[in-house]
Amino acid sequence: EFYFLKSVSFILPTPYEVRSLAEFHDVFRKVSIHSIYFHMFEARLRLKRGANDFSVWFESALGEAELAKKVAKLDPYTHTMEGLREKILLLIGERMTKHA
Repeated sequence: EFYFLKSVSFILPTPYEVRSLAEFHDVFRKVSIHSIYFHMFEARLRLKRGANDFSVWFESALGEAELAKKVAKLDPYTHTMEGLREKILLLIGERMTKHA
């Protein structure tokens, strides 16, 4: 037997809002893995373009096309949520160091 299920998501705001790459880097350490999941996994379905919210914001709001491409290339199915957090923090750190 196979039982079909449905899922219902609840989206709640967090107290965090950022306007720069440095602010994003600081806050990204604090957000829950549920927020990372929403912006990495659910965004691909919601946006219907295979991109995640982080990559879209890096490019559209900050003009960080190279960083956006690197984050977009991350396969969320081969990392844990904490692993994705660390990888994205590493990419942002490298970017900030390069242009410091």
